[in-house]
Amino acid sequence: MNETDTIVKLLESYEAAGAASRELRSAAIAGDWESFDRAQARCHAIVGLIRAMGPVSALPPPLVRRRHEILTDILADDRAIRDILEPLSRRLGQVLRTPHRAEPAPH
Repeated sequence: MNETDTIVKLLESYEAAGAASRELRSAAIAGDWESFDRAQARCHAIVGLIRAMGPVSALPPPLVRRRHEILTDILADDRAIRDILEPLSRRLGQVLRTPHRAEPAPH
């Protein structure tokens, strides 16, 4: 693969990561944890592809800007997802720390 092909594939991968991130956010907002898990797996797979491509020597300025926009959007999605998940995690932690009394056995 030549460098131009690599740059195109890299940008396509970033676009796919942005789309998966939006799906992840939508699933979290909807409380659709099956879709959330699928979108999260897609995100991880896409990040793996991006890492495997390695660094590209020099992206043209418009692509640098687009990459930056995508990453900024992904970070905003991540913040929104954390805002949804953190209260759920705290409540779960409280439930797990609360001692439960054994129910008396029926006679």
